[in-house]
Amino acid sequence: MSGMLPDADKEHQDFLDFLSDACKKVVRVKQADGTFKEEKLEDWKKTYYKTQLINYGGYSNTVFETERLENMAYDLFNRMTPERATTIFNQIMNYLDSLRYSMDAKSSEIVRGKDNTQSSMTHLLTRVRIDTHHSGMEEAKKTLGETLFGNKDKQQQN
Repeated sequence: MSGMLPDADKEHQDFLDFLSDACKKVVRVKQADGTFKEEKLEDWKKTYYKTQLINYGGYSNTVFETERLENMAYDLFNRMTPERATTIFNQIMNYLDSLRYSMDAKSSEIVRGKDNTQSSMTHLLTRVRIDTHHSGMEEAKKTLGETLFGNKDKQQQN
């Protein structure tokens, strides 16, 4: 299989690079000479669903049904008049937006139990930033403390 797809042997530099490649799909693109070439294109839905932190066993089934309903909405235009299809299509797409908003909201929850915690992606990212900022403040306090009191301690030790 190596060599058949673009970037198949690519080494990943970090997690974001790996995630970016994992969220692409292979699409057959017709060339000018009539032949087809396989290319990897970004798929926003893969990124959306992969970055959700939802601890629910039925989440994959919810995603499946959401995508199935969206495909049925697009298929309306093959089965009825454009005016009627547009009305029903817009209603279904608004419903799907609501489903995706609820997935975002569920993913944003921080669940804390007696013995463990499930963080959200936002919480994880801000915790890294807060921890980094906190350690920087600790260094500043140590430096300030050494500046104010460090010389006295060194003089007392001598």
